[in-house]
Amino acid sequence: MAHTAGTSWDEFVRERVFLPLGMAHTFTSTDSLTSRNDTALPHAEIDGNVQAIPRVNVDNIGPAASIISNVRDMAQWVRLQLNEGTFNGKRIISAATICEMHSPQIPMPDSWGPYLYNPDANFISYGLGWTLDDYRGRKVVEHTGELNGMTSVLAMIPEERLGVVLLSNCDYSGMGSLRYLMALKLSLFDKYIAGPGRDWMKELARANADFAARRDSASAKVILERRRGTKPTLQLESYASMYENPYYGKVTIKSEAGRLVFSYSPLYTGPLTHWQDDTFHVEWPDHSLGESRITFFADRGSSVIELFWEGSGDFKRVLR
Repeated sequence: MAHTAGTSWDEFVRERVFLPLGMAHTFTSTDSLTSRNDTALPHAEIDGNVQAIPRVNVDNIGPAASIISNVRDMAQWVRLQLNEGTFNGKRIISAATICEMHSPQIPMPDSWGPYLYNPDANFISYGLGWTLDDYRGRKVVEHTGELNGMTSVLAMIPEERLGVVLLSNCDYSGMGSLRYLMALKLSLFDKYIAGPGRDWMKELARANADFAARRDSASAKVILERRRGTKPTLQLESYASMYENPYYGKVTIKSEAGRLVFSYSPLYTGPLTHWQDDTFHVEWPDHSLGESRITFFADRGSSVIELFWEGSGDFKRVLR
């Protein structure tokens, strides 16, 4: 962005989107909230209890997930989308660009629809910054949003000129918060379209329970198949090094006080507990982020050459 537009992404969206749409209470960083007393606190379910959690700064992935707003401001963004790029008679984005944004670009698995969007979806795909599916024969353009402790849903039915913005200061928490918002979204769709009402909370709870059961079954299988009684192939010091992935950057493995410590960022740092063979288990300090497993691989000369971070991919050892 800096190379193409000659300015930062933050400044670009402020000048080209926020200001023209009158989005005076929309920001690109949690740092903008430190001096305000009119903001919601993020919450998450931890060990069965919903509690406030610290805000997380995600400036390093700003264009992907960092915009903070309110319902009024997001309504202006919806109006821009439904008016095919115009706002109060002024062209902000070309109609062709809006059309392309709202067009399928990447097919998505059908299995996503029933538990995440609605059980009746006939298709689901990804546009440019939007998820596309259908409801009662109408095209739906929507997207969820999530920061630690915050969840949102923005959904539109363009042919009905209908837009819905739903914000919650609670984390996905096993898809619970999102399920409530999706149920409310579908109920509002039914009211507007004058379709038969359905108990969407019950239907999505059932679909979500099925998804959770499959997830828990997969987790139980991992535990059941764990090879207990095994040991790491090498001495712990042999795993200590820096490893790098072209997309995620560098992680550091340190040997401290007879154990390994994984370090990627303040949120993703924690001691490694031996799981099996050359695989270790790690729990993150923020329990809402869950857990992961790290597996090391060595060459024939018993030198560790890479690690696999479950959910993030392969990291090659950085030779010094």
